[in-house]
Amino acid sequence: MIKFILHFFRRSIELGQLGMLRRVWTRSSGWLVVWLRSLWWGWKSRQAMSDSTFLAKTTGDWQSMDDFLGHLADRSAESFLLPHGSPQETDAVLSVHYAGYQKDLFAAADAACRNDLSFFGRTFSYPDEIDWQSDPVTGWCWPLLYRERMNSFVGSTRPVDLIFFWEMNRHQYFIDLGIAYWLTGEQRYVSAFICQVRNWIKTNPVRQGMNWYYPLEISIRILAWTTAFQFFRGSPEFQQEAGGEFMKSLWQQIDFLNRHLQPVRSKDDIPNNHMIAELTGLILAGTVFPEFNEAERWRDVGLELLIEQV
Repeated sequence: MIKFILHFFRRSIELGQLGMLRRVWTRSSGWLVVWLRSLWWGWKSRQAMSDSTFLAKTTGDWQSMDDFLGHLADRSAESFLLPHGSPQETDAVLSVHYAGYQKDLFAAADAACRNDLSFFGRTFSYPDEIDWQSDPVTGWCWPLLYRERMNSFVGSTRPVDLIFFWEMNRHQYFIDLGIAYWLTGEQRYVSAFICQVRNWIKTNPVRQGMNWYYPLEISIRILAWTTAFQFFRGSPEFQQEAGGEFMKSLWQQIDFLNRHLQPVRSKDDIPNNHMIAELTGLILAGTVFPEFNEAERWRDVGLELLIEQV
């Protein structure tokens, strides 16, 4: 306390009365803006996006979410990421070019059905629901605050290493679940995907918490969700139980990524590896989902900035 008072006294002399008033105003107004944004997005995150609001963000004249999901299910495989029109074709390609891959794939997918998630040589088991806000190693739980209020938790003094938390919430194993379902048609893979993705959406409201902090992490998650969707899109169970929620959340994450890219700050900056990863997600989303109004702009802006970065 004494050190703080002495520091305040010295700064008062250095800045003068007017300078101190400016400093207080700057910091107070900055805090006020964050507080107001926090209130707004706290309220906004509790308001579920309606089907009509979502469909207004698309280019078609679909009358319902079911129509929209049916359209996506009927699109050819070539219009997505992997040009495999049938499970038999996928099986043949994997058998010829990636011998042994399917064994590891099914092992990972089966583990995911049990809520057993493996990262960096360690396995974390969740008997009930996966806790998306807790560090898998220590169990320390990140607060569900507006993203701009999370700054104090991600500095050098943060209580845990984020790497395992990031990896869990990137959802790259969703792709294993998708391919396993595509190859076998077994509903347990769909059920696991539905349960986990709905739980993640429910416990990660828009712009709240650590999973909305870094655009890089959101981009990687977009890549995983987009790839997994190609394999689950034809599942009636997925369409009925989670399709609408999934597409709305995917749009929200893409929109957030588009608004929070981390560009270089000057012509002398080193190309930003985070930026390149973020742009990859934006380009992919704009290419795979031309049904979104902003898709062409996402793709074009992403490509332009990616060329600059490269």
